Amino acid sequence: MSLALGMSLATAIYGVAVSAMRPLPFPESDRLIALSERGRPGVSQAGSRVPARHLVALRTEAASLTAVAAWREYYTLLGETGAARRVSGLSVTSNLFSTLRVSPMLGRTFT
Repeated sequence: MSLALGMSLATAIYGVAVSAMRPLPFPESDRLIALSERGRPGVSQAGSRVPARHLVALRTEAASLTAVAAWREYYTLLGETGAARRVSGLSVTSNLFSTLRVSPMLGRTFT
């Protein structure tokens, strides 16, 4: 039993590691970095986001970054009262698509 459990755990960890090493589906994805901001210790970070003034500072002062874009996930209810479903969405900066060097599947980018 212990051997089977150990083998299952090793297989699961290997699967996660392999999927984490797979490149993202963006051109030059090896050049992408993700930044986040942390608050004070012991303070809840639920719903926290990087302030706009920090994004502006990154865009103007970080010479080593080609572009800076941001997104924030949110949840809302869609549908009629009693039959509404919780759906997720993203609020993004207008340059997210160009930063990732991709086009939207439908429609057009921000102008």
